[in-house]
Amino acid sequence: MYRKRKRRGHIPRNAREEQILEKVLAAVSLSRRENLPLRITAKIEGTRVSTIDRYAPSAIEKWKGEFRVKRFDLIPRVLNLVDSKGMQQRVVRSSRSASKIARYMNAVRALIHKGDASGLKEFKRKKVAGRKFITSTRKLKQLADAGLLELQRLYGRATRGR
Repeated sequence: MYRKRKRRGHIPRNAREEQILEKVLAAVSLSRRENLPLRITAKIEGTRVSTIDRYAPSAIEKWKGEFRVKRFDLIPRVLNLVDSKGMQQRVVRSSRSASKIARYMNAVRALIHKGDASGLKEFKRKKVAGRKFITSTRKLKQLADAGLLELQRLYGRATRGR
């Protein structure tokens, strides 16, 4: 029996394609979070379903004639992650890992801005993208005081060689 090959997502080659990928990921995320149809979230984020199909084919499926979002996807993303030397960019290959990193970065942000370290407890002795999460409040505050933490941007630059 013939088996359909799973298509990989489009890898951005320049800044414009990075922006498109961010819109696509935002539309997919909004559709998952708010349980909205993909065509509506695509319109909200300023993109089209055909663009989502091109950039994130593993995130959607056709069901009863309409596209809908799967529970998780395998789209490679470049994310900023706190390392012992500051912020490092890591390629993450699933939406579950990306969500885990986002929760960790929110916990780090809460520690730095509000002094609340309770969110870091769930990340003790945990790894993602081959790296352990830094949960030492002393180390994180040292990195913040040295100006090595950029907590505003989750996604890094995805282009190669530029």
